[in-house]
Amino acid sequence: MPRQSILSIGHRELILSSPKKPHFAFLRLPEELQDQVIDSLDRNKLTLKQASDMVAGQGVKLSYNAIAAYYEALRWRRAELLVKTSGV
Repeated sequence: MPRQSILSIGHRELILSSPKKPHFAFLRLPEELQDQVIDSLDRNKLTLKQASDMVAGQGVKLSYNAIAAYYEALRWRRAELLVKTSGV
């Protein structure tokens, strides 16, 4: 599967398709806010700290570490799928 195809798969679908069923506080955010945060992080428009501040600005309390843990898991899942589909 090409890199672009993996990036086009929604972050929730990737995380929830993980062999280990993760429980992330990030997934308790409204889906629109989740998408906005991940899209901004993927495009390097926000740092993790700025993402945390953006979430707080929406009146939701979620720690920097919670966002960082989710985003790291997402990046690992994407990398895992890239390796599996590239035949490496």
